[in-house]
Amino acid sequence: MRKLVLVLCAVLVLGFGASAASADTIRLNDWILKINSATYDAIGNPILPGNVNAAGFDFGTGLGTIVVSLSTPGNYSLIGYFDHDITGDNNPWDNEWGVVHGAPVAGQSYQMDVPGCDPLVWDHCVPLSSLYPNITAGALDNTNHVGSPGLFDVAMALGWNFSLDADHRAVLTFHIGETLPASAFFLNQHDPLPAGTQGQDIYYSSTLDIVETGPGVVPEPSTMLLVGTGLIGLARLGRRKKK
Repeated sequence: MRKLVLVLCAVLVLGFGASAASADTIRLNDWILKINSATYDAIGNPILPGNVNAAGFDFGTGLGTIVVSLSTPGNYSLIGYFDHDITGDNNPWDNEWGVVHGAPVAGQSYQMDVPGCDPLVWDHCVPLSSLYPNITAGALDNTNHVGSPGLFDVAMALGWNFSLDADHRAVLTFHIGETLPASAFFLNQHDPLPAGTQGQDIYYSSTLDIVETGPGVVPEPSTMLLVGTGLIGLARLGRRKKK
């Protein structure tokens, strides 16, 4: 019986060690959200404004959704920058590369590069990266600078430039996940070493929806369906009370 217990303990220890060794961690190393001239980032200004909903975003892993809502007429330039590290046992953080799927639509821009940073904030900047200066200027260069398999620390940025008219509302969504997105254009950070034959991937996509909100606007079919469903529910509730 004692030998059996020892054997079981050894199996558990080995199994735990194997699972720990094969597990790889996705960690958000840095982020920047730029809305026109206002810049929010992990170090200098981490408090997001009220029109930015980050409830569905995990700032530890850097996975999830950030939604920006805008209703003031004018010209807008928005950029979302994220620097993820995929690391684990025998898997360094700088062995990745980037892939661009599809092409950006009108008003959309992107850049994949080694991380850029503000030398006034960080003490370990990469001088050859144009990513941070381009974010500051609000002009990504639509180039994948880390596209060939090699030793890169990959960072990704997506941007939008558009005009918003009166009585309109813009909803801009940044989404990062491990599931292949349905959108035609997205960025892909690939790490070849995690457990499994296909490695590990992070996908970054973004959408922009502009809808009219002025008086006399007919609700969309989905909205009408929800209203109708609610009325039907109230009618049924009234009938139940009468019975």
